[in-house]
Amino acid sequence: MERGRKDVWAAAIVYSLGNVNFLFDKTQVPHMKADELADLFGVSQKTAANKARQIKDILKMSQMDPRWWRRSKMESN
Repeated sequence: MERGRKDVWAAAIVYSLGNVNFLFDKTQVPHMKADELADLFGVSQKTAANKARQIKDILKMSQMDPRWWRRSKMESN
């Protein structure tokens, strides 16, 4: 994680957190498309997703893990 473009890493961090919190599921609130998120950071969706995978693997992130889950969702889980 010491090398690479800062904009890509920033997008990947938000992408990772969004992914484990169902941000890309249109039935959830809030939600948005993955490519829209990447566009906000000025990077490609594929690049953000690939780097997000690295982050998720390194930090052992998964959906519904209390370490990464939004507090607002914890009560309903």
